[in-house]
Amino acid sequence: MKFKKISILSIMVKMNIALAVGLFICSIALLGVDTVSFFTSGTSGNVEMSTAPVDEIIKTMEISKQNPNGIKLVKADSFPSNPVIFFSIEGDAAKYVSNINPVRLDKSEAVVPIDLNISLPNCINNILDHSSNKNDDPIKGKIRIKFLNEYINEPVEFEFTREYLLEQYFKGLKEDDKNKKIFAAMDKEQKKETT
Repeated sequence: MKFKKISILSIMVKMNIALAVGLFICSIALLGVDTVSFFTSGTSGNVEMSTAPVDEIIKTMEISKQNPNGIKLVKADSFPSNPVIFFSIEGDAAKYVSNINPVRLDKSEAVVPIDLNISLPNCINNILDHSSNKNDDPIKGKIRIKFLNEYINEPVEFEFTREYLLEQYFKGLKEDDKNKKIFAAMDKEQKKETT
């Protein structure tokens, strides 16, 4: 076997070619970038900010204090754009309320429904709890009405009575398609017994 001697000169030529090809590829990649931030260290610009109190964005926020079924929001007439309002629910009542989707106030007023989501374990453990005298106590919570990264963060307190939640739970069962047949059969049996 014959080994070729590789000279230092040929290694240097190959390294320079590889370096030139690498620089060429990098320069092509940088030509497609539409920024000069690589080459500047300072920027300047004019920024204008203004703030508005809550009543200049949302004129009124109405919610029933006991057993609410919706939130009425009225946009202020002087507010130029259409704000997107977000909601979060806190407290014990959060277990019984479905998430409330954000709403865009593109009209002068909007009514946002409060949908209940009462599960059987919640119904048994919290609503029908006869172990203490808390059956008379309402289930309290807060709905926080938010706008623009919590620029507006207004809490509105409300409460549900246990009777109302129990009534809504059974109403939801009757409206469920799977349970309609069961309740219809129960109603027929009750009618037969009464006649």
